[in-house]
Amino acid sequence: MKEICIHRTLAGCNIFSYTDGDKLLLEKDGVETFAELFSTPDERPLSPARSIALEQGSPEQIFITKADDLQKKFLLKMIMESPVTFESTWNDYMGQLN
Repeated sequence: MKEICIHRTLAGCNIFSYTDGDKLLLEKDGVETFAELFSTPDERPLSPARSIALEQGSPEQIFITKADDLQKKFLLKMIMESPVTFESTWNDYMGQLN
């Protein structure tokens, strides 16, 4: 069972060792680390686009700020309100978003 470097510093690594119980679980699952129990992440080619810095005051930045503000205002309301009022709340949300 290998040791895991959990924090690399200039002086070296902070080493993490599994407990005997952890080692037993990993051995029974046929893996060396808990990370191996998870599926590999999907390829997300557009993910870097989410970190593009938008110019302050640009139409894109204004829209994203408005959309975020409206989500904060309406999301909880749509979840918590009676299903009877959902449609009118949704229409109000969409009307303000557009």
